[in-house]
Amino acid sequence: MEIGVQLFGCMGLYNQDPEAFLGSIAKAGFTQAEPCVSFGEMPGLEQFAWKAEEIGLHTARLQKYGLSLSSCHVFAKDLPAALPAMIETAAAAGIRQYVIGFHGPVNRESLLAFKETCMQLSDALSTHGIELWLHNGSAEIVSTLVDGVPAAQWLLEACGGRLGMQVDTGWVVYSGADLHAFMDSIAPYIRSVHHKDLREIPPAGQMFVNTAIGDGIVDSAYACTFALEHHLGQIVDQDNSAGDMMEDLTRSVSFLQLMCE
Repeated sequence: MEIGVQLFGCMGLYNQDPEAFLGSIAKAGFTQAEPCVSFGEMPGLEQFAWKAEEIGLHTARLQKYGLSLSSCHVFAKDLPAALPAMIETAAAAGIRQYVIGFHGPVNRESLLAFKETCMQLSDALSTHGIELWLHNGSAEIVSTLVDGVPAAQWLLEACGGRLGMQVDTGWVVYSGADLHAFMDSIAPYIRSVHHKDLREIPPAGQMFVNTAIGDGIVDSAYACTFALEHHLGQIVDQDNSAGDMMEDLTRSVSFLQLMCE
């Protein structure tokens, strides 16, 4: 089983010493890395995302430690305008899936506009063998209902299968939704599982604290079993840590390896 790590939350370790960090995650048992990549200037993301024009440097480092890259998260002020660069970067780095998030007010008007963007991106990328996935990186897209279903489900159905889903389990639980019911309701669209575990649901207005997968309140065993049954990729996505980030990542991959036996 291939187990990846999302780099967003651990970019501090990567930026401090890329070689040491990649060597550590490879030794821990990770086989893939999923970065965030910015196309154009994105103020505030400099410490969390790779620049598209520097992708070759980073992929060479991954290859040195036997780590593959197939999916990455995309950040751009204008996604349709970034399409040529996205296609060029995918060809250079072997990217087969681009992952985007919904950023805006969760209402019908905004979702309809985002749907059109998704369709445009998906159609253009698919001609180059690249899939487009949605990541539920906020509570609102899961907890807000549109026509009686979660906004994320509404969007996936509106796109008619041209948009896949990368489920972030921690954000689902943080939203107050039932993880089992949510994943079951969008099962045909799920392409990847982002494992994120939480120590607890914090008071309103406070950010959650992550813990190693399997140590918190998220039913990660269910999410792992779901991924195995549906032959989905699995990625550890830890935004922060109350202790040692590398220790948490090591415990996380060990938990998933045990579940996959």
